[in-house]
Formats: sequence, structure tokens, C-alpha cells
Amino acid sequence: MSRDTVTELVVTLNKMKAHGAFKNYIEYIEFPFYKNLVEKTRINFSFPMTIFVGKNGSGKSSTLHALYGAPFGYTCGDYWFSTEVDPILESGDRNRFFYGYKEDRDSEIKEVMKTRMKRGSKTKKEDHDYWETSRPRLKDGMLSKVRENPVGKEVIYLDFRAEVGAFDKVFYFSESSLEERKKRLRERSKYLSRLFQNESMRFPGKPDCEVGTVKDLPKEDVEVISKILGKNYVQIRVAEHKIFKNEGVSIYMKTRFSNRYSEANAGSGEVSVVQLVRHLQEAKEYSFVLLDEPEVSIHPGAYGMTLDAFPDAGRNGKRMDQECEAYICYLRYYMSNIFFLSERYIPEEILLMSNYVKENYTEILNNYSEITSENAKEVVREISICDHDDENHIKDTISMLANKWSMEDSAIKSQLIADINSIFER
Repeated sequence: MSRDTVTELVVTLNKMKAHGAFKNYIEYIEFPFYKNLVEKTRINFSFPMTIFVGKNGSGKSSTLHALYGAPFGYTCGDYWFSTEVDPILESGDRNRFFYGYKEDRDSEIKEVMKTRMKRGSKTKKEDHDYWETSRPRLKDGMLSKVRENPVGKEVIYLDFRAEVGAFDKVFYFSESSLEERKKRLRERSKYLSRLFQNESMRFPGKPDCEVGTVKDLPKEDVEVISKILGKNYVQIRVAEHKIFKNEGVSIYMKTRFSNRYSEANAGSGEVSVVQLVRHLQEAKEYSFVLLDEPEVSIHPGAYGMTLDAFPDAGRNGKRMDQECEAYICYLRYYMSNIFFLSERYIPEEILLMSNYVKENYTEILNNYSEITSENAKEVVREISICDHDDENHIKDTISMLANKWSMEDSAIKSQLIADINSIFER
């Protein structure tokens, strides 16, 4: 997607926002007291797409959970609840947030307060993680004195850490031994094969309709997925089933230049993009789309292609709030496009250019006349030993250095970001 195209889309969406094209639009959300967020944190949604960027533990996912629980019929208690290991201590003040929304262009702002309450009576089951629409609190800065109904809006929440295929759920997350996992997958794959071939599965003890269903994605969905992933798919089948015991999704794909293959041989990004496209295409108008940790599975280069493939997402009122770690995006893109970079830098060499490294690891740097692509990995190893007394934390060291680098303001970083922009334009 070129900069001119992006600029055009931004201008169009801003005009649509100004003319009230988005129904039941959440204008802002404020947190008087909520988890680890700074009290009275306020986020204004002046544009239909928002990206949350920040270091680990800064509250990005927590904010998404609150937004998930904002509309009528949803609760952030689905994702944040008290346990004996991690009890939610109110400490005299209740966790709460409020938001303001407009039903249409001509309506006034309606403010809604959501508060975590303990619910329970003779007729209602006790629930320590119940969130209710409570009375307005003027001392929290609310403008309204009337208890308003929550906004009516469908929420599409995708946590990319959980968007894995049925095969991966068994192979990577089952508690059984490796041989037992492989045995289960081998023994039951015949039923999945029959399902994909539209044959009777003959699953022991259950009719096919209780085991799974399969459908072909529409041609337009296949074209969108092809555009995002840079492949030429001609068919994508999606099966929702319980063949491997737990509920799961399996993908069966065919490209123009290869045989068919399932999610067992597909990249995690392929499964994630298929799920993303499915949910977005099926979403109702004015849906609230929340994407959590997309960088776990989707390459940064695919972000722009995703926007390019959905030019009407904003026009149809489907709002996206996307959470991503900026420095991971930078590193992943450099790793796969190293030949585009000036001076052919490798990621470790990039990180070692930061002022943080120069200020905190002077003794290590003094052992080298200059940092090059040949010795950068060794320097990072020495930093890991310096910080952790061993070399078993190199990945942690790289993550820490990347985080520090991403927060710096420097000419080198500005040049690298300019390089990234030129890569995206290619």
C-alpha cells in the first residue's frame, strides 16, 4: 500500500467520522480505577482505527479487555477474573471504567459506567467477577447524571496467541507424551481427511453432524487471503470439528502451483490470516474489531497488505483496535528483508547502536575496535553473561535491548525507520 493510498484512506475515514457515518461509535474510554493503568487514564478514539503500542505489562491487553466488555451483553470478566493465585483486590475502591458513545451524527454523547461488583442472592448464582452498568459518578469526571444503556455493538475479539489450528492444539499443547500425541493425530487424521473430501467420516459412536462440519471459503475471501499472504490460493476449506477430542479448526489449502495441504504443514500465519479474514468478512456492519497480539503470527509486512485487502473495512463501520509491539515488528521485518538494508546490518548490530548500550556496557564495547556483523552476536552474548551470569538468556537480552532501542530518540533510529518505510513501499 503506497503512502498516497494510505493518505487517501485516512482523509476519507476522517470525513466519514465527521459526517457521522459510524453508528454507535465509542468516542472515548476513561479508567478512574482499573487494574494497573494509571488512574484516570483516558483514550480518545478520534479515528476509526487505533493501535496500542507499549512495553510488556503496560496494559495494552487489559485495555482491549475493557473495550471488549463495554457493549451490551459483553463483560471483561470473560478475560479478567479472580483466582487464589491472582486475586483481584479492590482495596476499598472498585475497579471501573466509563466510556462515551454517539448513536449517530445528531445524537448527544451517552456515557456508561461499568463497575466490577460481587453478585449473589437466593435466586442468583454468586459471581465475584460480575460487571454491571452502574450509576454515573460525577467525581470520576463523568458528564452524565443519567444511567444510560450500554452501546449496542457486536464485538469481534481475536487473540492471536490462541488462533492455532486443531493439529497444533494437540501437538504443542496436549499434556500427553510426544509418541501419544503423534499416535492420536495419525489415528484420527483419517476422519479429518474424509470430512475434507465430503465423505462419511464414520467416527465411532457419533453421527457426522456432531463431530464436525466443513465449508469452502467464498472466492472473494480466498482472493483477500492470497493478497495478504502473497500466495495464489485457488481453494481454502475450513473445518470446525472435535475429531481430536477438543473443539478446533482445521484448514485445507491449495495453491495454483502445489498440492493441497492442511494446517499441519501450513505456517501459523496462514491459519491466523484465514481466521482473521473469516471473522472480518462475516462481521456485521459497525462491529467492534479487537486484535490482540497480531505480531505473534502475522508478519509486519502483511499488516499493510491486510489494510489494502480490506479497503472497505472502515467504510462499513468495522472499527479495529490493534495491539502490537513496535520493536518486534522492526526486527521481524529486518530479519526477512536484510538485503534491503543499507550497510547490510543484522538485527544484533542494529540493537548495539543504541545509546542505552553505549551508556551501560562501555567495558564490553571497549574490547572491540568497532561493532560489525561478524562480532555483533558475540557482543550480545557477553551482555547476556554480564546481566544474567550465563549465556542462556540471549533471547531475553535481545528483547530487552530491542525494547530500549525502540524507546530512544536518535538519528540512527530515524534512518532505520526510513529504511523500513522504503521496504514497505516496495
